[in-house]
Order: sequence, then C-alpha cells, then structure tokens
Amino acid sequence: MYINIFDYEQLARKGLNSKIADYISAGACNELTLQRNVDAFSQCYIIPRVLNDVSQINTKTTLINQNLNLPLMIAPTAFHRIVHPDGELAVVRAAASKNINMIVSTMSTTSLEEIALNANSHLWFQLYIYKDREIVIDLIHRAEQAGYNALVITVDVPIMGKREKDIRNQFTLPPNLSAKNLEPYGIGQTNIRTRGSKIKNYTDLLFDKAVSWHDIAWIKTITKLPIILKGIMHREDAKHALDMQIDALVISNHGGRQFDGAPSAMDVVHEIAETINKKIPILIDGGFRRGTDILKALALGADCVLIGRPILWGLACAGQKGVENVLEIYRNEVIEAMALSGCATIEEVKKLDVIKLENNKNA
Repeated sequence: MYINIFDYEQLARKGLNSKIADYISAGACNELTLQRNVDAFSQCYIIPRVLNDVSQINTKTTLINQNLNLPLMIAPTAFHRIVHPDGELAVVRAAASKNINMIVSTMSTTSLEEIALNANSHLWFQLYIYKDREIVIDLIHRAEQAGYNALVITVDVPIMGKREKDIRNQFTLPPNLSAKNLEPYGIGQTNIRTRGSKIKNYTDLLFDKAVSWHDIAWIKTITKLPIILKGIMHREDAKHALDMQIDALVISNHGGRQFDGAPSAMDVVHEIAETINKKIPILIDGGFRRGTDILKALALGADCVLIGRPILWGLACAGQKGVENVLEIYRNEVIEAMALSGCATIEEVKKLDVIKLENNKNA
C-alpha cells in the first residue's frame, strides 16, 4: 500500500536495476547538497492560523497566464523509459488526467512531438544550450510547432556534476534507448566509448561551457515563447534575469546533482523572492516530498513547486497509474496541510509566517 512518496521510492528501488536506481537518486560528489535539500525542510516551520473557514479548500493558482489546479508541475527529468517502457507517454497521460502541467526534457526517450500528441494539459519544453547553435534553433522551432507553451532553459550545467555512483557504475542508456529529440542531429546515442559515466562524457562533449547571458538574449530574439531560467540560486542572477525581462525563474540546485556545496533552494528562496518583489513568478525544486514542504516554499515566496524524482519512482512502480497516484498524494497532502494551517486559498498560504531555525526568527 502506497501511503506517501517515500513508499514509492522504497518499492521502486527494489524493482529497478541498481545502476538505474543510482542514476535517479544520486547527487554530486559527497552529496552534501543532496542531503541539504532534505534537511532544509526540517529546519523550516509554518506557524498555523486558526478560526478561519477551511470547509472549502481551493488549491488553484495562475502562472504565466495559465490556470493550475495545484501550485505544482512535473519537473524536466531525462530518460523516462529506463524505468518503464511507456516512459514519457505514461507521465504526460498521467499529468493530463490530473490537469497538471509537465516540463518535457530535451533528453527524453520519446520525441517532444509524440509527447505533445498525448497531452491535453499545458506543456513546457526544457532546453540545454549546445555548442552547435543550429540544434538549439531547431529544438526551439520544433517545440513551437508542437504547441509547447514556454521554454525552460537550464542554466546550471556548463558541465555535468561529478556523480560518483554513475562513474563507478559506468552508467549508460540501454542499447534500445536514445535521447530521441537529438536523433535528427546524429547525437541521439549517448554511449560514448570512454570509462566512467557515459552520460557525463556525452553531455560534456556537446554542451556549451561558454554559454552566457548573451546567449539568453539571443534566444529571446528567435522565439516568442515565454522564457524561464532554471538553475538560479543567487539574488544577483535573479536581478539580472529580471532586468532582461525573463518571464519566470526556477530556483534550483539541480536536485543536488551539480555543484556539491550549494545551499538548498529553500535556503535562498526568501531572499530571491524579496529581490524579485512579485514582478515575475518564482518556481522552485529540490527535495519536495510532502504537502507541507510545498506550503513552506509558497509561504517563503515561491509560486509553484516542481517535482522530479518522485514522478520517476511512481512511473517505475506502476506506469501511468503510479504517476497518477503520486500526484494524488501531493494533492491530498496539500489540501490537508492547508486546512491544518488555516488556509482556504493559495493566496492565504503565501501570507503564512515561517520560522527558520538557523536564525530563529520569522522569515
């Protein structure tokens, strides 16, 4: 019986090949940032309100002119078919059944076009910036033509972090799978013939280490899609994005998989929210496993939470139904947390007071 997200992770690990389970769960180096993503929630407490009518809970919100049933979206994660043969199609169908938005990864094992054909909810497309700019241009145009509603540019991967479990496992995709979106450019196969993590060697070869703010400005000239930057952790970068008229930010340390030594997104969200001052939406990811985690992020200034690994655990356990159940667990826990904290709407959640134990004062 699946009572919470941790049950899904535990059972998924039992059924998956250990190298695949390691790939999903691993962080960089000593995994300090990975652990911090979890620890941050235990040091952050909401002060509940009482005697507010919570008989009718409304979890709806809006984000970039889109209506969301929950302040939650499915984060971009790669290679879904390594855990289930239906892969991204099962996830997008689950998202559609729950009216949850999904962000599709460049590194999906199903093409962005086929995923779009199976969606009846909004899709965003996540983009890495490649050395070959013609690939970047073509991916953007394909996303536009397929009906994607926004472009999420991942900005924290000039190189892939040192994920030591993958290096020891010499992790690579099974021979029947590929990065499907990249096949038209002859780079769909990730099996670089070197030792260590084949995925890291592949991405380090193709991703552009010289990418800068100038490239973001360039992308703005070739698309009319809203642009969201994923991987912002510093208030000055947030301010720069605001000055460039970026449409939204994702505060993220890439699930602890990149720079080991970064704080959690929860450690910096309030400071960045003060910098942004509600001028553009703030999304956040990293370690969200409970409905109360989501409320804490909203109370500190975020507008929406992205969920990554739990979607893969649910997919591994039971395909589309598993993802649906994971989304339902989050929904039920958010509703319960709202009622118990005295909030009937998301706007009321954003007004809650939060105590962070590091400094023992209201955030």
